[in-house]
Amino acid sequence: GVAAVFPPGRFGRFLRTPSIMESSTPEPVEESSAAASGVVESTDLEPGGEILEKLKGDRIGETMYSERFVLSTVLKLPQLDGPLGEDEDFEKDLCSLWDMTIEADVVLFLLKHDVVELLIGLAEGSEDHRLVEILLGIVGNMCCLEETHKVLYGRIIAWWRFCWGLWGICVAWRRPIRFCTRTSRCF
Repeated sequence: GVAAVFPPGRFGRFLRTPSIMESSTPEPVEESSAAASGVVESTDLEPGGEILEKLKGDRIGETMYSERFVLSTVLKLPQLDGPLGEDEDFEKDLCSLWDMTIEADVVLFLLKHDVVELLIGLAEGSEDHRLVEILLGIVGNMCCLEETHKVLYGRIIAWWRFCWGLWGICVAWRRPIRFCTRTSRCF
């Protein structure tokens, strides 16, 4: 067999993959239908075709990002109790969502589910600076797509709340930066 070597700190042991000779032989498949024989009709691979939809799974658009992951992360936001720093896994999920919002398909998916107002509302009502930074970062990335501008301009109150949230972050960040510049030798 083939042994794959990984650093001990990462996986702690060697992983072994079976050789071709050790693998079990596949059972014979009854070839009574076209699908069982591996023949796929071209209509199944066209947009809206059955096989294409199964292959797509829960991907968002042309990305490999999961609709389920994005929606479950967004739905956890209103249930957040306490500072974001206490739940490292959820913070990582939010940061992943923040990274995902550079993709137009993900932004369109979030817009389809009216997530912008939720993000702005939660950022506005939170005193957790890290959470506000992430939420407004997500909305900021979403603003790279013209459709987000239309949503914000169409809901002028949401637009002002977004701008006000950005101003709040700037004010909150100035205090620690001023303190650091006074106490640090690097500045």
